[in-house]
Amino acid sequence: MRRYLLLAAMMGFGGVPGRSSAAVVESYENGLGYVSNDGSAGAPTIEESTAWATEGTKSAKFTLNANWNWIWNYHDVLPSVADVAANQYFAFDFKVASGQFKMAGIGGNGDGGWRQQDAWNNFYPQPGGDLQLLPLPAWTSGENRGYGVFVAGDTGTFVWDYKAAGFNPTEFNAWATFQIVLQGPSGSVIHFDNLRVLGGPPQPPKYVESTIFSWETPDNPATPGVDERFEGWESSFSTDHVHAISTLGATDGTHALQIDRTGLGSGFTWGSQVEYAGGTGNPAGQADINNLVNLINGAHAIAFDVTFDDFLASPTWTKFGVHLTDQRPGDVFSFFQAEGSFIDGLPEPGTTYQVQIPLSAFTDASAAKLGTLAAVGLDPATEFLRLGLSVNTDGGGLYQIDNLRIVREAAPLAGDFNNDGQVDAVDFVQWQGAFGGASGRQGKDLLAWQREFGTVLSNSVATATVPEPASLALAALGLLARGRRRRT
Repeated sequence: MRRYLLLAAMMGFGGVPGRSSAAVVESYENGLGYVSNDGSAGAPTIEESTAWATEGTKSAKFTLNANWNWIWNYHDVLPSVADVAANQYFAFDFKVASGQFKMAGIGGNGDGGWRQQDAWNNFYPQPGGDLQLLPLPAWTSGENRGYGVFVAGDTGTFVWDYKAAGFNPTEFNAWATFQIVLQGPSGSVIHFDNLRVLGGPPQPPKYVESTIFSWETPDNPATPGVDERFEGWESSFSTDHVHAISTLGATDGTHALQIDRTGLGSGFTWGSQVEYAGGTGNPAGQADINNLVNLINGAHAIAFDVTFDDFLASPTWTKFGVHLTDQRPGDVFSFFQAEGSFIDGLPEPGTTYQVQIPLSAFTDASAAKLGTLAAVGLDPATEFLRLGLSVNTDGGGLYQIDNLRIVREAAPLAGDFNNDGQVDAVDFVQWQGAFGGASGRQGKDLLAWQREFGTVLSNSVATATVPEPASLALAALGLLARGRRRRT
């Protein structure tokens, strides 16, 4: 799960200098450079690594050697103090490989003086008063784990507004050092990369959604044995889910898949699935499989909308889940599964929720134990694919599911030189001022700016509609697809 965390008050947030530019401070491509620690007992071990990198091919690997110790780590900025003076934000990327950690403090030192901000501190005034946690931006709401602690698998970017904190070197022939404090349990491993100074704060990730099911296919009277409206969805593992196509709860188009669990009451059941068989004997089914696998691999999450309609009992909680199964060499079938967040209480009829489950939450429950879907991905050569939905509740109900979609992170704008989410005249001024300079702006950057001029990455996601998989292929191949189905 990718996160962003601002480590300073947003004072002077709109004051982006017109000629500032992004500049890499350290990406560890030539070793650890000027990275060191203060040498105290329990200081973390710092090693060069190729395990995780966001700039180039290398990163710095920090292994914590003491429980929650306060240890400074130094990153000297040499020789481009001019970049530090011309910009405003210090940023770096991180990944928690194991254990957990928190950023306890960050500081800058140079001819402009020493400035420090900490997660809490009795000795240095903090925005909002002493002992105040450094503020989080809006886009981490609901994601940060109490006091900014991050755990294994988390990735993100820390950003420090060093000018708002009063750090602004003015002597261009001087030196400057950024320093950070990591805290966490002994043995935790964190990778850092792409330390950089920026004229504008990095923007939170933007996402593109691709709808794969919205149940808008009309029934074909010429195929009386198949109801194309269901687009291949049926009850799975048991007959617990009674299906219908409904005009209630439609969030994409005018129809939704209705799941009736009023006869079941409490408990967990998968209950709903769609399957595809491919291979040389079924090229249309294989095309559907390839389409879905390409969409899912590398995606951020799987999402859908669920509307609560009616209840036989009164649930105090409900969860919806998803599973994905592919077929691997040796006739090995995966079973990646995950559930979304709890929906508490008894919602009013007609209430719609968005369920979004990151791929990093899917783990393989088959005997193969392949790991997470985010790390492993579906097998691109698979000739079988199954997608299923589960309901887990302590009171049965009637639900409509719609707009089942894949959520992918959108590519950044190449012409957005100040990282404010839009390509405009300010970016041209920055390109002009940095052309051929320390940031290495070139003619190709100007071409990117020209192509994207006027483009804005808004906070709302874009949506790309994908043709409903197998809506026609299932009708034509019906029994052939069923003949290839297998169970884990």
